[in-house]
Amino acid sequence: APAPPRLAPVPGSLGLGCRVPGGGAPQLDDFVGAHPDYNEEEEEQKYFRRKRLGVVKNVVAASLAGTLTYGVYLGLLQMQLILHYDETYREVKYSNIQLEDIDHKVLMGINITPIAALLYTPVLIRFFGTKWAMFLAVGIYALFVSSNYWERYYTLVPSAVAIGVAIVPLWASMGNYITR
Repeated sequence: APAPPRLAPVPGSLGLGCRVPGGGAPQLDDFVGAHPDYNEEEEEQKYFRRKRLGVVKNVVAASLAGTLTYGVYLGLLQMQLILHYDETYREVKYSNIQLEDIDHKVLMGINITPIAALLYTPVLIRFFGTKWAMFLAVGIYALFVSSNYWERYYTLVPSAVAIGVAIVPLWASMGNYITR
């Protein structure tokens, strides 16, 4: 009958050992060595393929979100322009709530406040991060759109200023998100 393999002592054990063919001490590569079917080049190609897919997915998602957000915003502005073009409509709709000149104030809020936004946009993106800055800016776009369902001075003008404040961080964070 063949003799059982010798047990080599394991450091730190209580005299128990592990069986090693040939009777020598176990080598580290026997326990943690590379798998025989492992191909480093193939794994590297898989990694870069997954990374490229993630980049494409992020670009498509950001582009779709930007298109939808800005499409709704421009559609709303176009609707306001068409509806408010008629002087009679504007007088009938807004004269009873003292909003005859609301278009000028809303457009000033949207077009003037981005100048100030140029100053704090880098700090805002650094503080919140790129994704959170985009999320907050899209939320402000949603606030602007929803405020147009209840047309009052105290809803339209502050939301127009808010969208003017958020327009620069949105596009800067979206550009940052896509290019990184």
